[in-house]
Amino acid sequence: MEEILLDIMYELPELEGYEVIITKEVVESGVQPLYIKNKRIA
Repeated sequence: MEEILLDIMYELPELEGYEVIITKEVVESGVQPLYIKNKRIA
């Protein structure tokens, strides 16, 4: 699991305001996780 998340952990500081979604395909097939930009409500 750590091997799967290693790149994401290094990217997280740059991804402020994003949610990272880890799907079954990310774990099993090595596809990229989903990066969803959070909306800020004023």
